[in-house]
Amino acid sequence: MRAELEKFYERYIYLSGIKKTPKEYVDEVLQNLLVLGAATAVLALVGVALALELVPSPIPPEQAQLLFYLAPVPLVVGVFLSLDPYFKAQEHMRGAERELLYVMALLTTYAANGVPPHVAFERLKEYKELFPETVKIVRRMERVRMLYVVDELEAMEVEGRRVTSPLISDLLLSSASIERRGGDIYAVLRDKMRSVFNSVRESYKGLADKMKLVGDVILTVYGVLPLTLYTMFAMFASEEMAFQSTVYSYVVNPLMGAALVFLADSLYPKTPVKYTKYYRMALLLAPVGVAVFAALYVPWLLGFIRAKPGVLSGLPWTGVALAAALIAVSAPVAARYLAESRRLTSIDYALPSFVRDVAEEVKKGSTPALAVLTLSKTRSYGGALDRVVGKMASAIEAGRTFVEACRAVLNDLSWYGKMSFTLMVEADLMGAKPEVFDEVAEVTREIIDSLKIAKSSVGPLRVFGMVTAALIVGITAMLIRYVLEPVASMAESFQAAMASATTLIGVVGVRFVTPPMLPPLVDTMMAGSVITLFAMGMLTGKMSDGTLAAGFHYAAIMSAIGIAAILALFLL
Repeated sequence: MRAELEKFYERYIYLSGIKKTPKEYVDEVLQNLLVLGAATAVLALVGVALALELVPSPIPPEQAQLLFYLAPVPLVVGVFLSLDPYFKAQEHMRGAERELLYVMALLTTYAANGVPPHVAFERLKEYKELFPETVKIVRRMERVRMLYVVDELEAMEVEGRRVTSPLISDLLLSSASIERRGGDIYAVLRDKMRSVFNSVRESYKGLADKMKLVGDVILTVYGVLPLTLYTMFAMFASEEMAFQSTVYSYVVNPLMGAALVFLADSLYPKTPVKYTKYYRMALLLAPVGVAVFAALYVPWLLGFIRAKPGVLSGLPWTGVALAAALIAVSAPVAARYLAESRRLTSIDYALPSFVRDVAEEVKKGSTPALAVLTLSKTRSYGGALDRVVGKMASAIEAGRTFVEACRAVLNDLSWYGKMSFTLMVEADLMGAKPEVFDEVAEVTREIIDSLKIAKSSVGPLRVFGMVTAALIVGITAMLIRYVLEPVASMAESFQAAMASATTLIGVVGVRFVTPPMLPPLVDTMMAGSVITLFAMGMLTGKMSDGTLAAGFHYAAIMSAIGIAAILALFLL
């Protein structure tokens, strides 16, 4: 068994970059699993003892069962941690596949100028910021070449046989083979690039159908399921049911949202674009959200805020405080993201025209630097890109080269813009040949067209998300006011009638929620609905824009819808 585990981990440890031998890692895994397995056994025995009341405990037996259910958690966590090399290797391969389309574009540009693949791969190290995962592959090839004293092509073949991604493997093995045999490298790489472009374009065209599947799951998980469960909680009211309602609202509900986000992410075509700065901003704003929640929750807790007269369910103010806190965190992030996204989108959509104009000027005999100067005075591409071109022109007039001018504006561009400008930089460094710039213009057009297809196919999902959110909170609030409240007001009469008659309802143990039990149940329900709205907002951003960062915008709007619904039905 140990030998099989070492063989399983060997490739993934190599790809993940973990600095341990397979034998050392397997020894560590087996030791951890032994300790965590013992912890699981202890928790399970304690849970059984408490549930069966074999030992005295202040915890009710119903809640003690939770300890038994949680007993496998340490062992499950240990198993997941033991698979760390596998997960890291798979993430590395997915990242390399996300970069593949753009790496192919750069390799094709090099090939158009006669640069062989092994040299082109070496030059990729200069663009670690753009292609971090591909650069890791290049550096592993370097280590293989130095360790085993082989040439560049053989090192490329070794890496091609070790990677787990068929796409990356095919690129490496094909590049080594065509260079070794002396074929038309440019034709082969261009053909592969077109194939990848077509694959990405088809995946974007089918994106709307995939997101509709996610939408159906959302309607079931966040529409039908909560209403069914909350109705059951009200019909079988007990302390255990109240506890289960709390667990569902504050634990199960967020976990289902995370699972749906993961589902949408797995179906969405991947890009190398990173949005970590927005997530960091949200984390920095978390204390602000906590302060807003406390400022609204404490007065309600002290009794200064109450529901309007006649509302039997009380005022579910926890949902209001939670929604306000989420808005305080989401709104600033959303404002920053929207401003930056609109600026970058304006540049991206105008980029193909700019690159094509530069290519046409080069065809006429101008240098790329002179082409930028000419276009800055005679052509307009919209405010955002005009400012970028003007900044380049000013740098060139100040005596800087075209390459230096391009690099001076990289921070003003999106990832796609950086990619396009990088291609122009390489084309200029390789002699500014017209055919190479023509290839760069074609590649830029392909990239932006794929981006447009993606955005146009999933645009209607924004409306779907907003309508679904409004329906969820509206139906939940109406269920409380017009179903649960009347049921609670007549609960004693129902129970008396069932006690005096032999009915099926009495047999199955139906116990309607009573007026004292209703306010905490309603508070939990509406807080759960607010969490649902926030998750829906994040999902809407992921489905319509391809990133969770866009979800902060929709999450803030949907949280505001939650506040409006609660205030309208319970306070105003």
